[in-house]
Amino acid sequence: MKLVAAHALWAIPLSLSLAGLTGCVKPSATAVSSAAPSITSFTANPTAVSAGGTASLTGVFANGVGVITPGNIAATSGTAVSVTPSQTTIYTLTVTNSAGDSITQMATVTVSASAPAIASFTASPTTVAAGGSTSLTGVFSNGSGVITPGNLAVTSGTAVKVSPSVTTSYVLTVTSSSGASVTQSVTVTVQGGTATINSKLGKPNRVLMGLGAGNAISDIQAQGIQPDVIDTYLVGVGSSSWIGWNSPSGSYVTDTANSVNAIGAIPMFTLYQMAQNGDGNISGISQSSFMDSYWSQARLMFQLIGSYGKPTLVNLEPDFWGYVELQAPNGDPTKLAAVVSDQPECSSLPNTASGIAACMLQLARTYAPNALVGYPESFWGEIAPQVASFMNEVGAQNGDFIVAQTSDRDAGCYEDPSSDAASVCSGRGSGPFYWDETNQTSPNFTESLTQLSTYQSGLGNNLPIVWWQTPLGVPSSTPGGTDYHYRDDHVDYMLKNASQYGNIGTFGIVFSCGADYQTSITTDGGEFATLLKQYLSSGGAPVN
Repeated sequence: MKLVAAHALWAIPLSLSLAGLTGCVKPSATAVSSAAPSITSFTANPTAVSAGGTASLTGVFANGVGVITPGNIAATSGTAVSVTPSQTTIYTLTVTNSAGDSITQMATVTVSASAPAIASFTASPTTVAAGGSTSLTGVFSNGSGVITPGNLAVTSGTAVKVSPSVTTSYVLTVTSSSGASVTQSVTVTVQGGTATINSKLGKPNRVLMGLGAGNAISDIQAQGIQPDVIDTYLVGVGSSSWIGWNSPSGSYVTDTANSVNAIGAIPMFTLYQMAQNGDGNISGISQSSFMDSYWSQARLMFQLIGSYGKPTLVNLEPDFWGYVELQAPNGDPTKLAAVVSDQPECSSLPNTASGIAACMLQLARTYAPNALVGYPESFWGEIAPQVASFMNEVGAQNGDFIVAQTSDRDAGCYEDPSSDAASVCSGRGSGPFYWDETNQTSPNFTESLTQLSTYQSGLGNNLPIVWWQTPLGVPSSTPGGTDYHYRDDHVDYMLKNASQYGNIGTFGIVFSCGADYQTSITTDGGEFATLLKQYLSSGGAPVN
């Protein structure tokens, strides 16, 4: 039939049409292709900035969107963005494509703390009467400030009040967050401060009497002597020096201080390290190898004194300053090169002999606020005003007291030494050596007192005086003597006329020998013990 044929004709296209729309087999999915993200470079410029500084971050990347963290900063390839980190920061560039795939790269910006700086450090007033107060003000930046002695935390521009009992050098130390530090000092002069140094030592206001080298504590006790001060040398640099005398290293200072304190005396240490290379040879001060050891030992000494915690006197380098004056260009200690500023406590100080004096003081103030320090002058044929001018250049006026000396050997040893004693008593001229107790002929005690009083005035701040290493010989009308029994009259005169010394600001006299073969308390026939007992029973001579 036509009808059937017709059906067949239109049925075929219909079937084909349906197959084209729906298919008879499930079609496979078509993949959408996305390229992997890539980063060619991610850099910081500069890589290090100061606090508050800015760096540029630049990423070169492809096939994705860039974001920099921290901060979620949208980044365009090849275009820099600015960042201002407050601290060292690791920045991360993340590039993500449309499929969610990502890649990262990092860049570090190091933030260095700004160097600490001190604009000014002042005292107002700079001179006070004993018992008075002054205000210290530091203007500084990029760090925290501390004033020593006293370990006073300070704010820039804000004054703090102090009441020094003696002339004191205050040191402002400003330390940055990275540990870098800078210092500046100011001296407050205390007028009439001599009496207060006795108070600081815990002693009555009289001329104190002491003993030193060559006089053992056992011998002192055996004679019933009650010294106010006992002086001890700390000699040398290196393994054979004082640091190796007791164990552990350096404990000689602690052991000595405790032994001295046990008999009611004030320990005094005479630092004598500069003579390591021989008398008069100060070439080591410009050699790092020598000075590194020197400073290490000086630092240890003050640290141990600080740990001891009680008042202590320190005599800084006898003879050295005299040799500095002889060897410095034109006698100027600020022109003689030395290794100083490589020590962290003294980084701002000059690399000169004057810098050595300042660094010693800085170590004392940093580690031993209980220490009182003095710089010994050497007259060596010069008049007092010249010596005072030189020692001002050294910085001796910033110490706590003056170290004075008469003679470090018995007069009789100079007059007629034995063959053995000649090695330590020869070459001092033709004399006379024995001092005139009537003060009519030279040498005499009034001359010595006048010389020191003039020096004290020239130094300019009325520092109190301690007479150090004063000979112990016994008076005699016969010149000379024998080993350990040479004649001298310093003990006799000074203990009987101590008021003359108190009148010029002397707070102490320390008796001891400066070489072998000299008189000591075991060979003086009891003279020192007898005269000291008489002096103390009279109440002593006041300090003016």
